[in-house]
Amino acid sequence: ADLFENQVNDYLLAKMITNAIRTSLDDTILYSRMGGLFWKQGELQEALTMYQKGLDIELEERGPDHVETATSYNNLATVLDDQDELEGALTMHQKALDIRLKALGPD
Repeated sequence: ADLFENQVNDYLLAKMITNAIRTSLDDTILYSRMGGLFWKQGELQEALTMYQKGLDIELEERGPDHVETATSYNNLATVLDDQDELEGALTMHQKALDIRLKALGPD
């Protein structure tokens, strides 16, 4: 009985921690972190999917001119570059640069 009870308590603790993490981070951060993990593992298509979901949320919630949106474009560019999709990577990097220049200035 004690072993079962310990396993149930461990499960409930893990569930509470998971829920706390989910509620403390917004979706864009979660997608960005998941994309980063997939990218580090070489799972480029999965990384691209996660980063794209993050970008979609950024565009909807913060708009096309927010610096965090630029970060999402940059993340996509990194994966596209690793996939040898150089034109797509360049386009994403340019969007990120344009946003940062507009928001932060050239200095």
